[in-house]
Amino acid sequence: MYAPFAEYVSEVYGREATVHRHLDVAEIPGLLDAGRTVLASVHYGIRHPERPAPGGAGIWCW
Repeated sequence: MYAPFAEYVSEVYGREATVHRHLDVAEIPGLLDAGRTVLASVHYGIRHPERPAPGGAGIWCW
């Protein structure tokens, strides 16, 4: 689902974009420290951490 956006970013802006389908939150600081830009798509359900994760989110890095 997010791969077409990553491809678009690569083609139009010449930036390498990577879709991470399974990325732990603890890994994000390392990506930022490496100079990557991180765009995270999250479900509105994260407002309720006591509930099970609903899924349907993704993370892009470039």
